Amino acid sequence: MIRKVLITEEEKNDISDQYNDIDRSILNFLLRRLEKKERQFGEDPPMNVIEISFKGLPGYGFNNFHGRKSMEKKVIDMLTDKEVIDLGEYNPNILDANRQKMVKTVRNFLNFIIPKR
Repeated sequence: MIRKVLITEEEKNDISDQYNDIDRSILNFLLRRLEKKERQFGEDPPMNVIEISFKGLPGYGFNNFHGRKSMEKKVIDMLTDKEVIDLGEYNPNILDANRQKMVKTVRNFLNFIIPKR
């Protein structure tokens, strides 16, 4: 069984209002392109597979069997490749408020679209 899930404007506003310390432009970019498909395999109990892809951006999709860090890295790579964000000279030893805000946004987006196991 395949079921395509659409995110409504009300749900977009809920996630945006819920977290004030996120970057709304990044969140809107991700939500506008989001394609989420849920599939069930087997019976008793059925195994749910959630597939995430982005319209017009092949190669950046993943499913709920990927690790959270790998999903996060894939989304950040996509945002960097499409020049939505600029990481500049990445130095993990420096705490950058903009980078922290971007990572929080990506993490909240992932928590919103794929519930934790």
